[in-house]
Amino acid sequence: TFAWFISRGIGKKTYIYAFLIFVSALEMYSNLVLIKHEQSASWGYQYQALAEFTKNIPSEPIVVDNTRSGSMYIWLAFYNQFDPQKFQSRFDDQWLANYYDHVEFSPNIQMDNIDVRPIDWKRDAYQQNILVSDPLGISDSQAKEHFLEKIGEIGDINGLPALKIYRTNPTAKCLSIKLNADLRCQVVLAQN
Repeated sequence: TFAWFISRGIGKKTYIYAFLIFVSALEMYSNLVLIKHEQSASWGYQYQALAEFTKNIPSEPIVVDNTRSGSMYIWLAFYNQFDPQKFQSRFDDQWLANYYDHVEFSPNIQMDNIDVRPIDWKRDAYQQNILVSDPLGISDSQAKEHFLEKIGEIGDINGLPALKIYRTNPTAKCLSIKLNADLRCQVVLAQN
């Protein structure tokens, strides 16, 4: 069939247009079908699901581990439709005026009941929190050591685990170890 087109005397421009249409179709297929599944973590799919989860529990403190995610707090602010003026009010006018030249940056931030920062095991295991992390952030052995109860898991668009959600149990943590003299455990046990 290709020889037939050549014998018809179709010009070079037609071949170029046909080639460009073919390449464009392949690119569109790649971007519209394949990238949706392969790069779902890049466009924050898991944080959209996490935002829905956090809307259902507005009163409990949530710690979202950002050790490997950097400035992922912006995804939560976007998907939770966090008020931009309230968000910017955390920074003084001098900082905002010099925004693009400001070299100090902290990816740790608090938005209502959501605290985006690395998990501090010496503090967080002794407080009633919900901990959210990627699969590398909280291992099964850490969950067992700190008496964490797995309450959920958020997968990427392909169903692979992207975030794990745990609830701390400070009472069980304190009762299991011989740190009852520790001030952290005295506070926890006095509340129960």
